[in-house]
Amino acid sequence: MKTTMKKHFLLFLTLFMTLLIAMSLVACGDSKSDNTGKYKLSYTKGAYAAQGEVPETKYYDAGEEITLAPANTFTFSGYTFSGWNDGTDNYDGGATFVMPEHDVNLAAKWIIGDPDAGSISSSEVGFDGEYFVFKGTVKNVKNLYVYLNNTNVSTSNDNYVKAEITGNTFVAKLPLSTLIGYNRTNTPFNLRYKIDNLSSELLGVAQGNLNLSATHKFNEYAFRLAVNSGSGCVAVYYSPAPDTTVTVTATQISFDGEYFAVTGTAENVTQLYIYLTNTNVSGSENNFVKAEFSGKTFNARLPLSALIEYDVGSNIPFNLRYRANDSKVNINITKGSLDITQTHTYGGKVFRLGLNGECVAVYYTAAPVEPEPGEPDYTFQVDSMHFTDGKFIIEGTCGADVEKLVFHLHNTQAPVINFTSAAVINGGGYKVEFVLSEIKREDGSAPPTTYINVRYELNDDGYNSLNLLPVTNGNYQVGQAYRYGDKTWTLKADENRTYLNWSEVTDKYRISEVNLELVEGKPTLTISGNTVEAIEAGELKLLLDKNLGAEEEKEKKYIENTATEAGKFRFTVDLSDLLASPNETAANKQQAYFIRLYNGSTQLSNINSSWASDLLWERGQIETETAVYFLMKNTEWSNTAWNTLGICKFDK
Repeated sequence: MKTTMKKHFLLFLTLFMTLLIAMSLVACGDSKSDNTGKYKLSYTKGAYAAQGEVPETKYYDAGEEITLAPANTFTFSGYTFSGWNDGTDNYDGGATFVMPEHDVNLAAKWIIGDPDAGSISSSEVGFDGEYFVFKGTVKNVKNLYVYLNNTNVSTSNDNYVKAEITGNTFVAKLPLSTLIGYNRTNTPFNLRYKIDNLSSELLGVAQGNLNLSATHKFNEYAFRLAVNSGSGCVAVYYSPAPDTTVTVTATQISFDGEYFAVTGTAENVTQLYIYLTNTNVSGSENNFVKAEFSGKTFNARLPLSALIEYDVGSNIPFNLRYRANDSKVNINITKGSLDITQTHTYGGKVFRLGLNGECVAVYYTAAPVEPEPGEPDYTFQVDSMHFTDGKFIIEGTCGADVEKLVFHLHNTQAPVINFTSAAVINGGGYKVEFVLSEIKREDGSAPPTTYINVRYELNDDGYNSLNLLPVTNGNYQVGQAYRYGDKTWTLKADENRTYLNWSEVTDKYRISEVNLELVEGKPTLTISGNTVEAIEAGELKLLLDKNLGAEEEKEKKYIENTATEAGKFRFTVDLSDLLASPNETAANKQQAYFIRLYNGSTQLSNINSSWASDLLWERGQIETETAVYFLMKNTEWSNTAWNTLGICKFDK
């Protein structure tokens, strides 16, 4: 009995050991699965922040034909799946794949944006009779709406047509008569479009390969094409195109008591009307008189009381124009040899002559009360205007009895801008500051790009209320340019006024390399490129800024520039010591580091996608034994509108 039990036990033990050895051989085989001869095909997301589940892992025989999975089980916000990669080759989703004699892992490949999104390509702009014509091609577009509008001309926001789409080409024709109806000569009407529906984003049409040499005459106006320097859009401008057989020349202009008088000569003119008008003062379009003729010489006298009745206390120009014969358009009267140095006091106002562009203009302001000898000292002088630390600063001297001095940055073009700042007066001197980033129109929109007039008011007790007098060119440098944020501000002046204008800064910086890789086992980010301005290399630095909440919780890491040539930069960043982002909150909180470029202590820009097309977003992720690092836009990381490059770290 004992011998039989012993034999059974030995037989059981032998079978058990054989099974363990077989299982061990399978587990330790050459990349083989639990089924001898089969190999594993697995999938990964290809981006740490991609959401959802990857396709199921399966096992196949070597040489077996397989249909690869499509990428419909997970997504990466802002990106489109472009196929699979096995470390060497790329494959389309759903492609046929032959299983090799080893395990395979396929990583998803992503491209920025949506290749199936609607888009247009411009091919031609021009004029045809009474129409402006825009042609091009479309991709994935059902409806296309083409605009000619200017944000400062509110009614022009409805100036659009639905383009005719045939196959993949489109044609849009907008009536020129509509532009004429806005009565805004030499104003850019920008070429823009919306795709598919009227609630979509309004996009501008850049010049690209378009020929903008076209000009065209229609209904007494000359139309031309150009690029609007403020918006970068292709734009249509129009101005009066006078009858070339008509000649009107002003030989003398002057103030005479209650009148503004114009004398001159005219050829081929049977009737002539002289105007003083401003397109922003609607009632002034009817401020004209019919000139009296004596042979070819004419005389016209316009009542100054009419200008006073418009009650514009902001020193705006009323342009001197004429309309001859049956013409429906007003033509500017230019300076020529006219004397425009005159001033005149009438009706409690000071009138003066000046130029508005090329057109002679009449300005008026409230007349100051002249103090008697021994009366208080209200003198005032501007000595300096300059930009520094993101501010526009005005300094000067004033009389001992000046109690209040308020400067205005002012423009009447709707919506108006009237940004004010009170001067700090101390010991016969004063200083006033305007923060450039705060200068807005009254509705909060961006200020006009040209003619932000510098004006002032002195005291407010009625003794010397000057009602927004212009600051004329004085003992300060004009032509100064100052870059701040995304704008370049310029101080300018003519004989009538001092003013600011600004322009968008484009292509300020150009990136030639963005690379995320392991260097000697360390996670390393490299960013290099150049700036348009030759900023000293030693002043450039990079900031990695992680905003975790309150100011004291922020982490900031500055990187010095290793390039030596002015305007060049190269930053190499060891990412090992970055704070890790908690994985469980990654989808809900903004945890990425912003990457920003600085000149000394002045922030030049966030690094964003406008620097170098898709260059920034094509760099994937890297891993160390303890962490995962990846580049991404902060818009993928949070619900913010920031389009800034971010670098993230997650602990494994």
